[in-house]
Amino acid sequence: MKLKEMIHENNRLREELSAENREYYEEMLVYIRSSDIHQRKAEEPLLEMLQHLLEAQREGRSAVHVFGDQPARYCQELAAAAAEAGMVRTVAYASCGCMGFRDSGVFCPGP
Repeated sequence: MKLKEMIHENNRLREELSAENREYYEEMLVYIRSSDIHQRKAEEPLLEMLQHLLEAQREGRSAVHVFGDQPARYCQELAAAAAEAGMVRTVAYASCGCMGFRDSGVFCPGP
């Protein structure tokens, strides 16, 4: 799914949330979208969390029950995990030239 489609789907599905769940989810949405996470990498988990929340809501559970009573903390942990994953990819990329892989045919652009 393209980024624009994910955002549109997120907007559409949010309308199905109860007022309480929407307020909670939108707090998470603002936190994640304003974080340092690349936009596409932010939209994918946001959409997944929204779908999970809608399923829980149909079962009578609230956002607090699903994600806990501290949405900012939940999002901080998500952002930290995303940053850590990004750092791992950066380290692997940076090490390519140092290890001689640049000219080996393995995709690793040079300096």
